Amino acid sequence: MKIKTFDRDSVRKLSEAATAALKAIEKKFDVSVSYKGGSFSKLDTTLRFEFVTKNENGEAINKDAEAFKLHAALYGLRPSDLGQLFRGMNGDLYKITGLSTRRSKYPVFGKRVSDGKMFKFASHNVVTGLSRNLKPTKA
Repeated sequence: MKIKTFDRDSVRKLSEAATAALKAIEKKFDVSVSYKGGSFSKLDTTLRFEFVTKNENGEAINKDAEAFKLHAALYGLRPSDLGQLFRGMNGDLYKITGLSTRRSKYPVFGKRVSDGKMFKFASHNVVTGLSRNLKPTKA
């Protein structure tokens, strides 16, 4: 396939092909590779990839997860809350994935369990959600 101009569809196909090509590097260096977006115009595109190390269990360790372990107490959370499930204000179930100390309003990162989509949360919402994470809702 030859690309003459970049559009949303061609950039998506290119990013998928690049991600697949980087799988060999992922195995060779025992790291995790993920596509982190990019930008494009008609004549050029910039794709961004993140390479992160893995722990003893083979799980990817990123800076947000490490920041959560170090700074969770400042936000009313425990380092052991990383990876815990909590129920959001809308009733959906989320998994805590990290923290950014640079974000004052929504510092906690979570992944929706149903589809894997990432979200940002206020710390007080996460604390509240953890206290009622698996309690049944009234029908």
